[in-house]
Amino acid sequence: MQPATIDERNITASIEACLKGDTDAFGVIVRAFQQPLHRYGVHFGLRSEDAEDAAVDILIKVFRSLARFDTARGFRPWLFRIAHNHLIELIRSRSRRRRFLNETTRCETERQTSPPPEERFEMHRSARRLQRLLAAVPPKYRDVLVLKYYHGLSYRDIAAVTGLKENTVASHLLRAKKRLREEMIKEDADEMSF
Repeated sequence: MQPATIDERNITASIEACLKGDTDAFGVIVRAFQQPLHRYGVHFGLRSEDAEDAAVDILIKVFRSLARFDTARGFRPWLFRIAHNHLIELIRSRSRRRRFLNETTRCETERQTSPPPEERFEMHRSARRLQRLLAAVPPKYRDVLVLKYYHGLSYRDIAAVTGLKENTVASHLLRAKKRLREEMIKEDADEMSF
């Protein structure tokens, strides 16, 4: 999955236009980040519908906080920090156990042509397997894994989002990959025993 691509200059221009009263300019940010925010909510363990609502709530918070955004810093880390805090608060307030990927993640963009049924079946099977494997990764490691590989954030940006040090981010990523590898080996061994 490719992260949303939007030029920082377009973001800055949209923010400046919003601050001058052109609220329609925020549409650029909404179009670029609504889907990634939705997926991030799903990765936090929300149902798709709840993740959709959370993405809207996050974008509203971002809109209301635009005046405090420091253009010298990156927009994506700032946005995902707001998202991260909102989702943690949401999950805590609902007193839910944190679960990961309880629903198949959607592709960021829809394909014009549909792959053959066999390929769709294999893609769906692979996505389900990935969900199972990721669910076995402890949440503190899973978070950095999702931010790195699903949303394309750098170590520095992940540190800004999670409040961890960059070295800790690197350590968590290594542990997450090790745990995924262990789970894959275990699952493959279980399949071989049948």
